[in-house]
Amino acid sequence: MQKIESILEKLFPHRWSLGLLFFILVVILKLNGSSIGMWDVYVPDASSADNGVLLGVNRPIRSDEWCIFTPMALSQYHSGFNVKNSILRGGETDVFMIYGQPVRDWSIIFRPFQIGYLFMDPGKGLAFYWYGKLIALLLISFEFGMLLTKGKKSLSLAYSFLVSFAPVIQWWFSINAFPDMLIYGQGIILLLNGYMRTTSYGRRTLYALGLFFCCGAYAMVLYPAWQVPFFYVFLALALGVFFSQWKECVFKKKDIAILSGAAWLFIVCMALIAIRSWDAIKAVMDSAYPGARMETGGIGFGGLFRYVANIFFPVREYGLPTNVCELSAFYDCFPLGLIASAWYLYSVRQRDEELNADGLLVGLLSVIFFLGAYIVLGFAPWFSKLTLMSASQAVRSLVALSFANLLLLIRVLALSNETWCDGKGSRVALRLIGAFLLAVPMTYYAKRWLYGDYISNLRFWVCVAVLTVMYFSALWGKRAFCVSACVLSLMIGGTVNPVRYGLTFLENSHLGKAIQSFAAAENGGKWLVVSDNWAAGNYPPIFGAPTLNSTNTYVNRKVWSVLDPDGLYEEVYNRYAHIIVKLTTSENFHAELLQADLIAIDVSVHKLRELGVKYLFSDMDLTAYNTDQMVFREIFSDSATPYRIYHFDVSDN
Repeated sequence: MQKIESILEKLFPHRWSLGLLFFILVVILKLNGSSIGMWDVYVPDASSADNGVLLGVNRPIRSDEWCIFTPMALSQYHSGFNVKNSILRGGETDVFMIYGQPVRDWSIIFRPFQIGYLFMDPGKGLAFYWYGKLIALLLISFEFGMLLTKGKKSLSLAYSFLVSFAPVIQWWFSINAFPDMLIYGQGIILLLNGYMRTTSYGRRTLYALGLFFCCGAYAMVLYPAWQVPFFYVFLALALGVFFSQWKECVFKKKDIAILSGAAWLFIVCMALIAIRSWDAIKAVMDSAYPGARMETGGIGFGGLFRYVANIFFPVREYGLPTNVCELSAFYDCFPLGLIASAWYLYSVRQRDEELNADGLLVGLLSVIFFLGAYIVLGFAPWFSKLTLMSASQAVRSLVALSFANLLLLIRVLALSNETWCDGKGSRVALRLIGAFLLAVPMTYYAKRWLYGDYISNLRFWVCVAVLTVMYFSALWGKRAFCVSACVLSLMIGGTVNPVRYGLTFLENSHLGKAIQSFAAAENGGKWLVVSDNWAAGNYPPIFGAPTLNSTNTYVNRKVWSVLDPDGLYEEVYNRYAHIIVKLTTSENFHAELLQADLIAIDVSVHKLRELGVKYLFSDMDLTAYNTDQMVFREIFSDSATPYRIYHFDVSDN
């Protein structure tokens, strides 16, 4: 242990340089964690089968990433990185405001991890995005841990790993900018602390500019379901930092000018972006899904124990009461943080010290009880609206509560003595027994209230064993907890996403090259994907084909006004939706809602010309629809893939 600590001490001053060096290396090697190899299953092409996975496996459940988010980014190479992409939905689609894609525009400063796409090839751009974000989260979390733990390196390292490789971070890694939210949220607290501690106005100006950037980047996450509850967590931390520093902080008139200038810069930038993207914002707000939410919380205690079985998710993601992403959490060791805090506050009172001496601890306890009340009991509708919690489902707020619980645990461990065990055998045994007696009911409640049969008898005792180790290591000492936390984090989070090399299988695909060739040759012709495969609509846009039924992030009224001029099915298609298309010779249009984000529609072949369709991508034989007036001519087929490309033409005779 001492040798490891000695190595860490030597590396500590060079942590940012080492992070940058590793980042450069992975970008050069084109390494990423995308599950984009799933296209080899959903749209197979044996001419270039996926062999890019070096470690781990592709995750089909990560469809928001491999089927939507990453293909959207790749489509930007064919749109000129415009804010309005004409490839997605077959019409102008705001890709900066919705899904935050790389754009060649000043506003990209608020999405810095997307910048690599602008000057690198797709493989390196994806590596820049993926590992840039992970390395930044590791480093920023460590710096924040140093603030949270008063400079204790072992606890800070444990915190950094428990955050960066948390199951919920890894299962949601590239969607809804979740890691970004933690990078910028923690960054705001660090910058606020730095601003209040320095007396140099040159540094304060830099800190203020940093606050402007982090606040803008946090706002651009654009996922209120997480942003709102996490805002309360960061607010509690900001207040804790403020009240711990304000007596020593020197504040002058210059500070008003500096901070108000940063605030106005933030307001102007956000206003310009909102005005530019107002049509997309309004379309999402007016949609049936996701639309404007009105949540009041109140789902009971079950979710508090979701972290317990997260240890099995990388190897067993099926058989759960809901999908694995929804059940992922921070491994926060609940309720150990609350128990340890109660013990700490009691010991403070016994020494006749002020209970509010530690602002961060009090702030974290306050936000935990606030979020806990919303999640477990629920708020009245008026209070939910007043606090903006109406924008967050209780299952999303659970993630913020889990994060706050982890912060509380790390903080109270830092405030406590170096070890809670004095090394005597009887005390060690007592802590071990206590850890075990806490682990058993936590696992039992997780099984009874949430996981059911997923936690089999064998898994039950594995959960108990892991919890016992984590609880006991926290009670034993900071170094033991650091080792346990880092090892566990790498096992349950570091193994979620694959380590893969580049995008070679897509770049060499005969099918992809054919799509790109036809799309480049045709000026203005639209594509339509005809298949029962819900994912297939997002394949042609990867290669620059403007596809009407690629995932509609918001409604494209120009298309639906042709198909449904009377708006009979508006409730079905006015939403974020994957669209399955079936061709029909009938003039009647029909749309069916299969699930909240999936619809199936019947499109008349007689409407194709009006829609501007020139090409169809399908795993079906469309020549059956040929008539004297309409011709579906097969222009690409290959025994390596079941998908074919058809050119559609209509005779005026």
